[in-house]
Amino acid sequence: MLGREITKHGLLREKKITKLSRELKAVLDLLNKKFNQSIEWNILGTSPFRRAENGLNAFNDLKSELNLYGKILTPEQEGTFSYKAVHRLIDDSEKLVIDIGGGSTEFTVRNDNAYNVKSFKFGTSDIRNIIGGPPYFDDEKKSAKKFIEKQFANLESTYFKNNVIFCGGSARNLYQVFTNGNNLDREYLYELNRENIIHSLNKIEMMSLDELINLGYINKYRAEVLYSGIYVIYVILEILSLERIKISPLGIRDGFILSLR
Repeated sequence: MLGREITKHGLLREKKITKLSRELKAVLDLLNKKFNQSIEWNILGTSPFRRAENGLNAFNDLKSELNLYGKILTPEQEGTFSYKAVHRLIDDSEKLVIDIGGGSTEFTVRNDNAYNVKSFKFGTSDIRNIIGGPPYFDDEKKSAKKFIEKQFANLESTYFKNNVIFCGGSARNLYQVFTNGNNLDREYLYELNRENIIHSLNKIEMMSLDELINLGYINKYRAEVLYSGIYVIYVILEILSLERIKISPLGIRDGFILSLR
């Protein structure tokens, strides 16, 4: 939602923040009623708030309107929280956790009890601006691929792992597209191979935004960046010479909660 906002306008417009505030308030009201108590919620800002010219002011306005505690995460915190969440499901130390967001992409490994986070200042919204909307043409896809490859041109060898786990909305949407709308079990990782990912791209390549939304499991905000997000995953798979990846049901939010314990 906000990733497209900053790549199109360079800032977070007041009407977009007002809409986000209204939608979040409705969700919080429902959750408070569900648990039948007042809960101290935290709000976390990610790359759109870091990249937007007015990001800090917009985030503070949002906190004030919702009367919440919160902070804008650094790229290092984003990567660390993602890794902690995935580590709850798989404690293999030789893994790479990748989180593709709307405005940034984080690669995280852990060496000698330290989290090493490599953050790239592009996300699904940036690729959407290059690749365009449906139908997707070869020239635009080639341009997007060259852009992605350029971002990772100097990727250090420490991030080349055989066990690669993706988390975040694009990864979860990839799983949904491949399984025709199934939700991930929050206790397990799901494995996809190269052919599965190509199949998923081909499946949605000629679908309009309305057709994607009508699938029933992709909302209108995710529909705009669905193809570009899965395409990024596919290109990363090629760059790292992988035949298969894993998808995590857990991400930044879960890692933040784990860090509070």
